[in-house]
Amino acid sequence: MYLQFFGFTNTPFSDSPDVRLFWEEHASRVVFSQLFQELLGGCRLQVVSAEPGLGKSMLCRRLLNLLRAHKSRFEVSFAPFPMLRLGYQPEKAPASAIDRHKVLLVDEAQSLSTDSLLMLAVALHQDKRLQAILFGHPELLSNLQSPDLYLYQLQELDTRFHTLAPLSEAETASSIKARLHMAGADSGLFDEALTPEIHRCTTGIPRLINILMRKALIHACEEQSPRLTLRHIRMAGSTTAAVAAITNQ
Repeated sequence: MYLQFFGFTNTPFSDSPDVRLFWEEHASRVVFSQLFQELLGGCRLQVVSAEPGLGKSMLCRRLLNLLRAHKSRFEVSFAPFPMLRLGYQPEKAPASAIDRHKVLLVDEAQSLSTDSLLMLAVALHQDKRLQAILFGHPELLSNLQSPDLYLYQLQELDTRFHTLAPLSEAETASSIKARLHMAGADSGLFDEALTPEIHRCTTGIPRLINILMRKALIHACEEQSPRLTLRHIRMAGSTTAAVAAITNQ
């Protein structure tokens, strides 16, 4: 109902990753560029670690779309859940393509078993053209330090590590405005003066910002208000368990 009320052309604050709303100004844009450049440079293993809700899946899917759009240069395989099964099965690409990068993307990689990591290590050592990027929670880093993996020298591969951080207050405001703009919102809907309260409630975690903003928009719609107010933000914070838990720490 609130989508129609505000005239949105798509959902601005969805829980699921929507690459159409990838915000170009956030630090994840820098990480995105680094991931792609490292692939082109032949880096064998890249690891993206971040706390839940900071945009790992969005980043992963954005990179996946880019690689799929360049099938003449990349063979790509995607494991969206931690059930990695090797042999490696790349998506089909034109038979005429040569010297393509073979890339494996694994999301939620912190849940990969030691056996799965061992299979990945073996695959990387056996196929010198295979490159892998793992996206996961910080415990992924400790999992990769398992003594069992030293037998396969996973740590000796050409590896790059990347991290994502929460948004600053200024980034929070910019990301909200960007999402609202891309969803077709009226420019007067959101006032930057609301940002400190939003940032306080969410600590700059994108997933929590989405939850808070979606609930705030629903409250505004219920009151037939064309603008978000501080009261809408506070009502949203008080009725969102995840946001309230952080706020009350």
